[in-house]
Amino acid sequence: MFNNAFKAKRSVLRRILAISIPLALLWVMAILALFEWRNLQLAEATMEADISNITQGYAAVLSSPVWNLDEDQVQRLLDSMLHKPELAWASVVLDDGDILVQVGDINAEGNIATGEHAITHTFDSGSQKILGYLSIGLTDYVFSQQRERRLLYDGFLLVGLAVALALSLMVAYRSIIGLPLARLMVSIKQGHQPFELNAAQVNEPVMWQHEDELGELVDAYNQLQCQQQETQLSLRHHRDNLADQIKTRTQQYKTAKDEAEEANAAKSRFLATVSHELRTPLTSIKGSLGLIRGGVFDKNPEKLPPIINLAYTNAERLHHLVDDILDIERLNVGKMNFEMNSVNVSSLLEEAALSTESYGSQYGVTFVCAGTDEPLLVNGDHHRLIQVMSNLLSNAAKFSHRDGQVDLSVRRHDGHIRISVQDYGCGIPESARATIFDDFTQVDSSDQRATGGSGLGLGIAKKIVEAHDGHISFISEVDKGSTFYVDLPELITSEA
Repeated sequence: MFNNAFKAKRSVLRRILAISIPLALLWVMAILALFEWRNLQLAEATMEADISNITQGYAAVLSSPVWNLDEDQVQRLLDSMLHKPELAWASVVLDDGDILVQVGDINAEGNIATGEHAITHTFDSGSQKILGYLSIGLTDYVFSQQRERRLLYDGFLLVGLAVALALSLMVAYRSIIGLPLARLMVSIKQGHQPFELNAAQVNEPVMWQHEDELGELVDAYNQLQCQQQETQLSLRHHRDNLADQIKTRTQQYKTAKDEAEEANAAKSRFLATVSHELRTPLTSIKGSLGLIRGGVFDKNPEKLPPIINLAYTNAERLHHLVDDILDIERLNVGKMNFEMNSVNVSSLLEEAALSTESYGSQYGVTFVCAGTDEPLLVNGDHHRLIQVMSNLLSNAAKFSHRDGQVDLSVRRHDGHIRISVQDYGCGIPESARATIFDDFTQVDSSDQRATGGSGLGLGIAKKIVEAHDGHISFISEVDKGSTFYVDLPELITSEA
């Protein structure tokens, strides 16, 4: 146990050193670069100041009351200047550009800086005249004067190294030990909070990738935390399942209730519609038969045919109502048979308009068919398509104004044959548009409605069209009329 603890501590120490030493080296490099840059700046400033002072001093010596410089004196002065170790060369150049005296090698290696100053003569009046220029060059001797300063800077460098190492150790301790321990303590405090089933108590595991004592502690805590979270998730899962079951049962009950209410409403609509549609023709038939039975027409038999025709017409009305009810039932259960053949839509429209002409005349409505000479073919049941068109035309006639007009047209539309039936009557109100194709639905469903009908026509038409892989819809504007259109897939024959 002691050996394992020693290895763990040594492992932590190695990680601390692995982080602190590179950080310390970075500190040293940064401090060294800073001090070297500062030394260079000081050396350059000192060198510039030295060469400026030397050049000014000797230029002042060469400025004599004599109008012209003496070459021998200048030679001796420049020779004496070269005894200074920092001076590499010197020259005096006259104002006209001629070199008066030059000592030393200007192009020799080691010359690092030059200085130049004017040699002037001041008159009594205060004016000055430039006699020439003194130029000198320095060697690297001046840098030897900075060595003592560098020793001082090296001392500061060692101090900086110690500070950098201490800071690095602090950073290493914080990143390797301090932060993981802090995260562990925070996680432990959170784990001791009161358990709440609705709270999302999912704590991130404490990350520790090293095999030491602290790592074993972190692993044990993470395992406990994982077990707690699994238990919490299991409880929440069971709670959610129970809630879903309750919700499903509630929804099923609500759906069953809604379906029952809808069924009752549909039954009420059916009874109201059928009773309304049956009452009028049965009353008429019963009245006609009663008159005949009572012998009213025995003395006037010439008045009997109109009464018989009225009874026959109402009997036909009852027959159509029964047929509609049977058709909608067969369509709903999918038992209606279709005899599919090639149908010319233009001829179909003309036939439908002709067969419904007598019905339209009851409302003073004229059917205008705008066909086309080009054969437009669809694959369909001729009789059932006539039934669709008759339903659309009869509806258009019922809701048109007296002496109005209903337009029929046919054209190609997006790969389909579009049949349009347009009236200019009262239009369909917004409240009736969503249910216009439902069974037993009337735009005016009250018992006092002005127009008759079972409310099955449009529902039957929609189901027949959809059985032909087609689509039926409408556009309408109140007080301006409606347009119902049927799109059927065009039949492309081999001859076309």
